[in-house]
Amino acid sequence: MSITYDPKADCAYLTYTGKPVVKTVEFNDYIVIDFSADNHIVGIEVVDLSSFLNEKRMKRLTDKRKRKLQDNLTLNIAEAQFI
Repeated sequence: MSITYDPKADCAYLTYTGKPVVKTVEFNDYIVIDFSADNHIVGIEVVDLSSFLNEKRMKRLTDKRKRKLQDNLTLNIAEAQFI
């Protein structure tokens, strides 16, 4: 898993796999989820990230914190029914 942040677009992308994206679902106004052909999550885009974390905090995220952020997003998404 990797996280990239684009300060100009104010969005982060959490990449889970390198599989091709075949389906994109808008989970809510801030989260977009990309799926593979076998319905596994390929990546998650979080838009308007500064409304959740300021840029200074985003830069200070350690790998452990990134993993916790990933796990929290995954848990919240797993509870939703959108497929």
